[in-house]
This record gives sequence, structure tokens and C-alpha cells, in this order.
Amino acid sequence: METFLTFIFVTVLVLYLAGQLGKWLLRRWILRKQREFAEKFGEQAAGFGQAYTWSTGTRRQRQSATAEGEIRVQRTRREEKKARGQIGEYVDFEEVKE
Repeated sequence: METFLTFIFVTVLVLYLAGQLGKWLLRRWILRKQREFAEKFGEQAAGFGQAYTWSTGTRRQRQSATAEGEIRVQRTRREEKKARGQIGEYVDFEEVKE
């Protein structure tokens, strides 16, 4: 009976420690990926003014590189839309706000 209780205790202890270690490793992996993402897309995200972080769950204001009210235009590549087969007529439109 004593060995059975020891086995149960050790099993529960090992599972608990494995869970804690897994949580710690997952948190480190997410923070590392978040840093890589911030480095890769940091210049693009700098103009948006706000940044969200997973580590603290809070929102923080980011210093904007442009003055308030200044307009910045970025051009992107536009790919033509292609449809497979005959699915109907495609109409390209722009929304006009009055």
C-alpha cells in the first residue's frame, strides 16, 4: 500500500512539474516570436500609434514617428484578381462617401 501511494504521489508531482515547465517554455516561445514579429514589422507598425503586448495584456501608446495630423501615403503592389471558370461578371468599384 505504501508503494502505491508513493507511486501516485510521484506521478502527480511529475505531471505538475511537467505542466509548469511546459507553461514556462510556451511563454518564452511566444515572447520570442513576438519580439521577432516586432523587429520584422516594427517600421510598418510605428505609424499606427498603439501597440498590444501579450506579456502583460495591457495596451501602451507608442511614440509616433510623424507629427499629429500629417498624412503619410504608402504604395502597395496590387495584384489583378483572377477567377476560375465562369462565375459571373466582376465589377470593380470604389466607395464614395459624401
